[in-house]
Amino acid sequence: MYVCLRLLKDGFFKGCRPIFGVDGCHLKGAYPGQILVAVSKDGNNNIYLIAWATCEVVNRETWVWFLESLMHSLGSADWSCFTFMSDKHKGLVEALAQVVPNAETRFCVRHIWLEYEILMQQIKELDEEAYDYLNNIPTQHWCRHAFSDNCRSNMLLNNMCETFNAVIRDARDKLILTQMEWMKRYMMRRNNEKWEDSKEITSNLTPYVHKLFQRMSYVSKNCIVQAAKDDTYEVQLKDDQVLVDLGNGTCSSNHWQLTGIPCVHAFACIMDQ
Repeated sequence: MYVCLRLLKDGFFKGCRPIFGVDGCHLKGAYPGQILVAVSKDGNNNIYLIAWATCEVVNRETWVWFLESLMHSLGSADWSCFTFMSDKHKGLVEALAQVVPNAETRFCVRHIWLEYEILMQQIKELDEEAYDYLNNIPTQHWCRHAFSDNCRSNMLLNNMCETFNAVIRDARDKLILTQMEWMKRYMMRRNNEKWEDSKEITSNLTPYVHKLFQRMSYVSKNCIVQAAKDDTYEVQLKDDQVLVDLGNGTCSSNHWQLTGIPCVHAFACIMDQ
């Protein structure tokens, strides 16, 4: 059984970043199976559930079914602008390659991270197979410097799925229809709380973004800003110096984008000026 409520879909397109966390968790009690979820982040950096499904087993076929159902619900023909974050659940990587081959994919870094340069050689000496496994994971899936800026998120972990799986613990041992009704009511309650909270926002910035800019503003006080022309600025922070183009959202360094931490600091510094 697959569920994607129309209002959740509309809310995703109107106020969420184009990134999906996809994951599955076990059902408990007398009715074994799995709940598959697709979640995103809203403008206040809160978890936003888009779709969920209950299935008997998790494998490539069920993930293909879930992703195809999600694609059909969202009605998007161009998936290259979306990013999928996962922890490489069984069959999921293959399903993503089959259903959304043009989408950007990320792997939760917690599942593959090591103190890379220091330990890789030690791993190779201990277990060549483990070394090859880690060495063959392309950095664009798990390392910030290699991410594209499509989804404008530097997220490295699939915590939003893990958190949501913990939230729905009370639903995971119920009968299927009772479970689905619980999920629907939970989403109604959560989205109503967000709606009421949004009425108290008096600026163009959400509370999360406001706090983020406050922290960045403190760091950006050490930046030296020199206006160049129109929306371009030369920004120096300690030994780093870049040219920031606010109009195009770029920095002169190949490793800096306005979604990355250094350039966001530079952006905050320019705004303070």
